[in-house]
Amino acid sequence: MSPSDKKYSQQFDELFREYFEPLLNYINVQLKNIEDSREIVQSTFLNIWNYRGKIDMDSPAWKVICI
Repeated sequence: MSPSDKKYSQQFDELFREYFEPLLNYINVQLKNIEDSREIVQSTFLNIWNYRGKIDMDSPAWKVICI
């Protein structure tokens, strides 16, 4: 794993740990279906991971932009 991949992996892990539950709860309030809500949040994080090369991790707002 290259240093930039490792850095992104660590930042992604932080993002996931910080926002997965709050996003899941927020979406579940709207949908009232935990399975669908979990799928949406997982899909969101998968998209963030898939587009990691296009995200400027040095930007102070990168977490906000991703979510």
